Amino acid sequence: MQVVGYEAGAVQAMSIFDDTLFLGSAGRVRAMDVSSGGHAGEFVAGSHMPYEVTALWSGLSAAGHMLIATGRSDGKLMAWRCGVTTAAVAFPETETISGQPVTSLVQCDRWLASSTLDGRINFWDIADLEKSGAVGSTRPPLDCGQPVHCLTSGREALYAGCQDGSVLKIPTHNSAAEDVQELYRSDLAVTALAHIEASDSLVLGHADGHLLELKEDGATVKMATFHREEVRTLQALSAGVLSVAGDGRLGVWGVQEEKLGALQPLWGLRGLPPKATAAASETGIFVNCTVNLGTPGPVCETVLMCLLIQTLQHPLCYGDGFFSP
Repeated sequence: MQVVGYEAGAVQAMSIFDDTLFLGSAGRVRAMDVSSGGHAGEFVAGSHMPYEVTALWSGLSAAGHMLIATGRSDGKLMAWRCGVTTAAVAFPETETISGQPVTSLVQCDRWLASSTLDGRINFWDIADLEKSGAVGSTRPPLDCGQPVHCLTSGREALYAGCQDGSVLKIPTHNSAAEDVQELYRSDLAVTALAHIEASDSLVLGHADGHLLELKEDGATVKMATFHREEVRTLQALSAGVLSVAGDGRLGVWGVQEEKLGALQPLWGLRGLPPKATAAASETGIFVNCTVNLGTPGPVCETVLMCLLIQTLQHPLCYGDGFFSP
């Protein structure tokens, strides 16, 4: 594990694309070159009253331009074209006027899907993000009728985790209410989702911290107990999944052949900030950690990187060692 950078403000969201790590904090997004730790750009919201960044996405346009988009605690969306201009791309106020926090931003086919805590899912044309005008919403929004906490995309579908404990499957080609399918329901809110491409299964994180794998055939497999509080982040890895929860714990899960393909614990971290966030590339996991607490020096956050390939091949610990208090 190594330090790759520092951030003066609290890191509220992360996203990584290739060798660029994007750190979202109140009122701005900073880009960092993870290979050198150097500053790679800064994008400012331009508000004298900065709002919390509650969702962050990065990706490529059809023309090959790097794009980033943020969702804020006031429900508004902002986007930037990296390397082209630092001016923000405008989203229509009529579509983001509810004032409810944006809970997720996910690419789904040619769309950027956004969800809010009032249960609305909007679909934005990614091609519009590289134009000089405003972003359009040519696809009708979907009203789920309940708070949507998370989104993830899969094979020709978008999945939504809801407050009432349900997981909804929304076809990529159509978001009409009659085409939405309920795949799962529990008594606890589904607060994080990840799609495992190899098995076409979903990993569900719940408000009490427990994790569940939902197989393609609808069967559910309860995963080992590790998190004690709300699962805040799930991200699919090349051979497993990354989890972060409000208890300050980060877990890495993978498949062991002797366990018949079920996701098993590989290793984990404890003692992170309650609002810690993380992002993973093919080679490393990046997570924020508060430093200088209780010292005369300025309190700031450091961004740590753990080499993913080494830890997947040679896990730090298995089984009970991973889950001991």
